[in-house]
Parts: sequence; structure tokens; C-alpha cells
Amino acid sequence: MATFQVGFSFEAFYLQLDSTSHGLSNRFSFYSLSFLHSGACMGKLTAGIVSAYAGVLNTVIGSSLISSAVIFAMIGLHSVASVVLIGISYGYFSGVCTATMAPLISLLTPEISDLGIRIGISFAISGIGALVGTCTICFLDRHSRSAQSVTICGSIMFAFMQFILKICQKTAGVYSKEAGV
Repeated sequence: MATFQVGFSFEAFYLQLDSTSHGLSNRFSFYSLSFLHSGACMGKLTAGIVSAYAGVLNTVIGSSLISSAVIFAMIGLHSVASVVLIGISYGYFSGVCTATMAPLISLLTPEISDLGIRIGISFAISGIGALVGTCTICFLDRHSRSAQSVTICGSIMFAFMQFILKICQKTAGVYSKEAGV
């Protein structure tokens, strides 16, 4: 989560600036974050429905990969339509990602009494990633695409986590069959 959070805030900080630097009016650029946050609101509202059908881990992996791809799509930001499309799509998938992080941690917690401490530790560490990432993005050149690459790496780590969980489930099933349980 911390690796993903390093580049996760890139869009919120640079959508307005990139739309202004590509020749769009300041008046329209002011409202570009409204598109992003309206998409995030819809994503947070529909995340439970999507994860009920696809599974929490699949929803996190899919939404993080798509939101990372949308960050890369900021390269093509040149018109009003592209700002609206990028803002709404990134907002939606980032909202789904944000809303499914706590259920993901609950999925990974075998003992329910440890859930609160695990959520607190996970969000504290990912908050450090978001804080460091935001400062690093502002320090580096925003066209270097380092934030996008780190976000993709975080998404790949989520997919790798699913792979490891499936291996653990298979080996646990083998051990329980051998023990006669």
C-alpha cells in the first residue's frame, strides 16, 4: 500500500496545473478537480457492489492498475474533453481503490481481534508513503513519470500478493489433507 501511495496523489496535484500548461483556460482548469472528485465519489459509492461480485482483492488490483494507467494517460492531456475524461476516470478508479483498502486488510487478517491494529499500522505506513511521495513528486520534474512508474509497481505488488495468497491457500489445503483434517 505504501508503494502504491507514493504516486497515488499525482493526479490530484497536477491535473489542474497540466491543463493550464497545455493552453486551457484558467477558468476551466479551476473546475478540473471537481470532475476528479465527482468521479471519486461515484467510485467510493460503487466499490462495495463491484467488490461483492469480483472479490475485494481483484477489485483492488483492477482499480489500482487502471488508475495507474490513467496517470500515464496524462501525457495526452491537451483538450477540455481529455481533462474531463481523465479526471472522471481517475477519480472513479481511485475512489474504488480508496474504498477497498480497509476491506483488503480485513481479508488478510486471520484473527478478527487484530483487525483494528492492522488497519491502523497499514494506514500509518501508507500515509508515510503518501507524504514522502507527494514531496518527492513536487521536488522532481513532473514530466519524469517517476510517480506513474512507482504506482504501477505498487499495483504489480498487489497482484503478486494475490499470487502468494493463492500459493499459501494451496499449501494449507495440502497440509490439512495430509493431516487428515
